[in-house]
Amino acid sequence: MPGKCVASLKPACRSRSSKGCGSNCNSMFTRRRLRPVYPIDVAGPCLPGESACLPERLAGTYQQPMQELLQEWRIVMDKLGWSTGACPGYRLSRMEFINWGTFDSTDGRVHTLELDGRSALLVGANGSGKSTIVDALLTLLVQPGIRNYNVAAGAKKRERDERTYIRGACGRVSDASQGVRTEYLRGDQHYTVLLATFTRGQSADAFTVAQVLQIDSDGTVSKTYAFDERPRSIADDLQDLRRGEKIRKQLIARGFRATERFSEYADWIAAKAHLRPRAMDVFNQTVAVKDIHSLNGFIREHMLEARPWRDRIDGLLMHFDQLNQGYQALVRARRQIELLEPIEAAARKLDAVDVERALLQQQIDAMDSFFQSRIVQLLRTELESSLRDAGRTSERLTDLDRELESLDETLRRLKNEIESVGGHRMRHLPLELEHQRSRLRAVQREQRRLVGWVKQAGLDLPTLDRETFAQLGEMLKKRQDELAEASTRTAERRLAVARSLADVRREAETVRDELRRLEGQTGNLPAELEQARRRVAERLGVEPVELPFPCELITVADSHLRWQPAVEMLLRDFATTLLVPRRMLDTVRDHVDRMTPPGSEGQGIELRYMAVADEEFNASGTNRWDETDSAVPLDVLIGQPVPQHSLLGALRIRGGHPLGGWLARELSRRFGVTCCESLDELVTAPAPAVTAGRHAKLHAQTYIKDDSPVACDARFYVLGGDMLPRIRQLRQRVVELQEYETALLDEVAELEAEARQISRQLAAIEQAAQYDDFKMIDIQGPQVAVEQLEAERHAIEHANDAVRILRSRLEDTQQRRSAAQAERDAAIAQISVLQGRAERSETILRRAEKILQQRADSGQLTDHQKMFAQLDAELGDRLNGCQDPTDILHLQSEVTQAYQQSLENLHRRSEPLREGIVRSMQRFLSENPHEADDLRADMEYLHGFLGLLEHLRREDLPRYERRFQVRLNEKTVQELGVFHGALQCESQSILDRIASLNESLAELEYRPGTYMRLDPRPTRDREITDFRAALQECLADAFDDDPQENESRFLRVQQLIQRLREEGRWRDKVTDVRQWFDFAAREIRACDGEEVSCYEDSAGQSGGEKAKLAFTILAAAIAYQFDLDPMDDADDRFRFVVVDEMFSKVDDRYAEYAMQLFEKFGLQLLIVAPLDAKARITEAYVSSFWHTIKDERSRQSQVVGLTAVEYASAVPGFNGDANRREGASRPWKPK
Repeated sequence: MPGKCVASLKPACRSRSSKGCGSNCNSMFTRRRLRPVYPIDVAGPCLPGESACLPERLAGTYQQPMQELLQEWRIVMDKLGWSTGACPGYRLSRMEFINWGTFDSTDGRVHTLELDGRSALLVGANGSGKSTIVDALLTLLVQPGIRNYNVAAGAKKRERDERTYIRGACGRVSDASQGVRTEYLRGDQHYTVLLATFTRGQSADAFTVAQVLQIDSDGTVSKTYAFDERPRSIADDLQDLRRGEKIRKQLIARGFRATERFSEYADWIAAKAHLRPRAMDVFNQTVAVKDIHSLNGFIREHMLEARPWRDRIDGLLMHFDQLNQGYQALVRARRQIELLEPIEAAARKLDAVDVERALLQQQIDAMDSFFQSRIVQLLRTELESSLRDAGRTSERLTDLDRELESLDETLRRLKNEIESVGGHRMRHLPLELEHQRSRLRAVQREQRRLVGWVKQAGLDLPTLDRETFAQLGEMLKKRQDELAEASTRTAERRLAVARSLADVRREAETVRDELRRLEGQTGNLPAELEQARRRVAERLGVEPVELPFPCELITVADSHLRWQPAVEMLLRDFATTLLVPRRMLDTVRDHVDRMTPPGSEGQGIELRYMAVADEEFNASGTNRWDETDSAVPLDVLIGQPVPQHSLLGALRIRGGHPLGGWLARELSRRFGVTCCESLDELVTAPAPAVTAGRHAKLHAQTYIKDDSPVACDARFYVLGGDMLPRIRQLRQRVVELQEYETALLDEVAELEAEARQISRQLAAIEQAAQYDDFKMIDIQGPQVAVEQLEAERHAIEHANDAVRILRSRLEDTQQRRSAAQAERDAAIAQISVLQGRAERSETILRRAEKILQQRADSGQLTDHQKMFAQLDAELGDRLNGCQDPTDILHLQSEVTQAYQQSLENLHRRSEPLREGIVRSMQRFLSENPHEADDLRADMEYLHGFLGLLEHLRREDLPRYERRFQVRLNEKTVQELGVFHGALQCESQSILDRIASLNESLAELEYRPGTYMRLDPRPTRDREITDFRAALQECLADAFDDDPQENESRFLRVQQLIQRLREEGRWRDKVTDVRQWFDFAAREIRACDGEEVSCYEDSAGQSGGEKAKLAFTILAAAIAYQFDLDPMDDADDRFRFVVVDEMFSKVDDRYAEYAMQLFEKFGLQLLIVAPLDAKARITEAYVSSFWHTIKDERSRQSQVVGLTAVEYASAVPGFNGDANRREGASRPWKPK
């Protein structure tokens, strides 16, 4: 070909692999000269001898089109017989663009780069448009938001954008009016088109990607993406697009697949070129990569794919939500059982007490019948015995009468014989002796009586002689006066005690009445207000106790209870006003307006409510009232004394509540009422004022007197809140009054005993005072007479033996007669006693039998008889000791009293149990307000609570436990196991991918005799290791059916799921299996596999070593994301890469290493470099040269193709032969 020559061309590569042609193909135009070279003036816009503008100059200088140059080159290669085989994979064949940055096309020009699928070098001065072309490629291939515009030049993320490129931003100027502003080559009426065609070898397989960008009327950028599986061009296919119509429809009409979504457009490219999801991200990073700041980050982001776990995690969360619902139902059932079990336990105790009380009451009811039957039994036996004893005694009496008659006859006979033997004196002496003895006994008897009366009167007489008897009258008088005074004192004391006893009994009855009233109601707050509050609380999602009424917090001091009616009258409206936080006022108002709370009879009620500042509710204290909290005077809460005689002094605020301070201040502001003791004081007192009788002065001339039941009847009082403390106080007072009453009764008994004793002593004094003559008690005279007569008789009897014998016989007979008489008298007395006892027994027996018969007729006796055996077992021993009905009656009284006391004790035992049950009911309903529709905190609903407990145990709890176990082990844990298995598979997949990359790296010589290997190591990141351990713990013993282990496992699962749900950063981190590994790059000696060095995140290396490691890892990342294998002949993969100023700060040997590395994978490179000597490093590896030039006057850019000679003139220090010798004398060939 005349005028044209080819010099220093490399021979064709003879590699067996089709991919081994990279060295040859990428160096075809290395030493090429197709036409005479004109020198290029890089400092100025014009060529020597020319003054035309840039388009005209370019048209004159580069007269031969690039397409003709390529065609000529192919003809030369064919004539020389050198290989022109195509390189494998999809490679950039042609790139076109219009109206992109400073590459203006308003005159109709289309800017084109013809690469023909081979590596190329793009050079130009700074600001001439190199990065603009690179950004066009990024716009075509990389999704918005990720692409890095002009990053190689160190531009900020938003320094350039699509809008500035469409308008053609060409500089910045300043003026006085607008300051610094950007100048543009074009207006918004022009549109931009970017197009690139990728071809695969010599085949007809190709695809074209294009984008049409324009600025809409609202200033936004409108983008339309196009794709076609054939070569297309702007001139032929995308000229004359109409801006007023939908661009997408126009493109589809021209045979393109078009979309306005980049994701769909990217899927077309990925499907055609078999790209992995992050391939274009690596492409974007490759543009400006210099080194790798984070080896872990680079490998994770660009060499490994992120597995989307969101759907699986969402499914896991859904299963856990179902499990959690089951668990919450289980926990709620268990909590309900836990709250109900104290009710059941107390109910059992109460039942036991009630059974014992019922049994005791039955025994008490049967007590009288039992004792009456025992009396009947005893009396019947006694009556029979008395009749038998009376019969025997009557028979004995007859015998004794006959015996006495015989003895009387014997005595008469002996007396006659003695008289006949002893004479007249012996007949009269016994009569005189008996007379004196009778007289002596009478005096002795009177003397004993006197001594007894004196002793009973409280006097002590050591002797009773005539002198003592003379003083006895005065002593008795003095003692009588003392006893009279004592009697007076005792009577006065008895009267005082009787009055105290009456007062105590009246107070006790009043307290019992109050207690009965309070026990009949759950609190002072009306039921309809309580119901309304509960419904409002349910609407707000708070506990009812968090919305108090003032009446629950205000009470009247015990010392001012007489003022409570007046306080109730004045404070009632305010006290029954619902207090709500200000933030809830709108919700409460809407709820009350829509739903009028029903009253106790289904009718509407009056509900007052007022807002209180939120900070008052959040003050120190608690919203819940504790019984241990004391009532606090207002002056303590407001920090200043209340006015004297003010009604505020009678009020107390329950301590421990956060609203206590606010309530005290509000009461002080509203109710500074003066307390008046009389109507006169009320008239003169300043308004407002009130008396204890509910007579109030509202204004100077306005009065009110409230005698309505609401004001008078304590049952309607609202102040005081919880009744339990008051009930407890009243019960304690009842006990105290009972103890006091018992003490007073004991004192009364003592005083009565003392009075009786005084009366007996006074009576004894009166009896003793009747002895006014000493002779009445003087025994000395009769005693001397008896002694004299005894002596006389003794003398007579010893003087005559016959008389003595007869006397002896007479005495013996008299003794026998006395004994018989005594026995007869005793028999008569016994008969009388037996007859009287029999009559009395018969009377009592008849009465008892009548009582039992009446009870038998009424049917009571049958019920009572059921208790007889038990009573007999308990009282049998004591009854056996009773020998008389009186003893039985005394025992009955004693036992009945004891049993009554036991019954009272049982009643006292039952009251705390009932109170505890009611408190437990209240606690249950406060935590389960939905049950309040069917249950109330009242003993009447006890069976309802126990039935609910039984239902929970028998049906709900087993069902919830089964459901929880199924959802845990068969749903959630199984899903966790699948999730864990998928994570493990992904982990193994990463290891397999790294192993595949290592196979590729093993084919790349890092240094002479070494290669690199990526070493994945389990991360030591605490969050990831804890996650994996927690996941493993959740799956441990997954088939263990132990309920306790199931709940422990659930709590572990709950903790894990909660973090997965709530902590997005943590979830994304720990489920990103790529982060389970830390990566190191190990340099391995090929001959023995020993490690030479190890690199982590390029730490501790020189700049060149960092770049070399970056190139190695980058090549492996590209190979992975582009799915390239240097040992595979597949040619349907994407093999185009752009590097921008990659070698500007790298030694030549590292740059050559990178070029050889990319060549190894058969990659087509578009190398972008400035106009400096560094660009010569790539000369041996590229097939064409492209030059960007910018006209400083028009500020428009152009890109032109260069020959090697033209390139040598443009780049300082370029020496083709030297480069050939130094850089390409031994072309690197793939294995």
